[in-house]
Amino acid sequence: MVTAMNAARRPLPTLILLLAVAAPVCAKDSIPAPEQKSLERIAASWIKLGVYAAKKRLGDQAAACLERAKEAAPDSKRVAAFAKASASIKGKPKGSALKSYERKAKKTRAEVAKSYEGLARTAPAPRSLRYLGRALQAEATPARWRLVEQALPAAWSSGDTKGASQLAASLSELSPPSELEPLLERYVRLAAVGSVVLRQAKSHAMRYYLSLPKSFDPASKEPWPVLVAVDGAGSGFQGCARGFAKARGDLPCLVVAPCGFANTNAIKGKQKEKYLKWYDEATIAAAEKDRFEFDRAGLVAVLDELREEFGAAPRVCITGFSGGGNLTYQMIFRHPERLLAAAPACANFTRPGYANLKGKVTGASLELPIQILTGGKDPHRKWTHGKEGVPGIEMQTDAAVKALDAVGFTKVERTLVPGLGHSPARKRVVEFFKPHLTR
Repeated sequence: MVTAMNAARRPLPTLILLLAVAAPVCAKDSIPAPEQKSLERIAASWIKLGVYAAKKRLGDQAAACLERAKEAAPDSKRVAAFAKASASIKGKPKGSALKSYERKAKKTRAEVAKSYEGLARTAPAPRSLRYLGRALQAEATPARWRLVEQALPAAWSSGDTKGASQLAASLSELSPPSELEPLLERYVRLAAVGSVVLRQAKSHAMRYYLSLPKSFDPASKEPWPVLVAVDGAGSGFQGCARGFAKARGDLPCLVVAPCGFANTNAIKGKQKEKYLKWYDEATIAAAEKDRFEFDRAGLVAVLDELREEFGAAPRVCITGFSGGGNLTYQMIFRHPERLLAAAPACANFTRPGYANLKGKVTGASLELPIQILTGGKDPHRKWTHGKEGVPGIEMQTDAAVKALDAVGFTKVERTLVPGLGHSPARKRVVEFFKPHLTR
């Protein structure tokens, strides 16, 4: 609730001996033996290159080979032996060691890529996608990039949405052909299907959490409903998104939780440490100059981009809990044409002056359905944090209702929920929005 605006080097022969006597083991019983043997051969290729790197005292290169070997066969005793032995590499590289290493590495990468490509063509999803990604990471060829054009849509259609988006994200870092960039970007965005991901608006500094419904179909031409949820002073934006994504159930709507400023108090101490996960010092300082404007402009930019990227509906539902009420009310008064319904829940109303908008909000906007929920057991019901003289939720809601009435909103309902504490009342909010969150 807002209270104010605000590891002595081991001899090389020993290293080689350890690797020679360590027999491989099957990493996972669920992987068929032929596939596992291929993975062991891939790991052995990386280890062989790693042994060469160790002999030349190329510590970083040996470590990279170890990581690739672990990736292929994490439970192999041969990999474990190499990990133990290579940890003791010391000294400077010998002569032109790096050039000779790169020549061998190029050959190894080509061999590994060919093996992974073979696995990608025969293994079931989602492993086939991982193998294709590793093949491209080892050696990216035009032919392998063409496989991506087939693999991503096929994985998505089969239900492996997570695998498709993860592959697209990893491949985006490999300098893909320009003609593939739009396809990869599209599937990276789809990482939010059935999950919660942190995103950055393109035209504004606003960051936000997004969750797409499991039923999301990027090919659909029908607009997707949107539920915007604004958290309170605790600024638990990710938790807010997760909570409403769960409460959404099977409803085919996007859940958006903006990482705002007007919902909380001064950005300092532990609160500033939290905000530095989302914003740099300069952005925080700029946002602090006018929190309300940063949040308003940021959310509008996010909603516009969601329409372009995901086919989101032009009008949305919005709820704000506690300090999240500030942005919620601002959208109600300043952008009612962008809303289908609003539901402030145990919400703050701390900025005066909205009543002056009388005559500026007109027509159908004044018929916006607004459900204001307050809690009978809210500890901030009468006074904020029990501080007598600091208006609590009820008094702030009185002011909100008065301003809404002055401007001319006609569908405002205020409900005191007897057993409700200081809560976002997710189930009640989603039930109120339900008629607007279907397709």
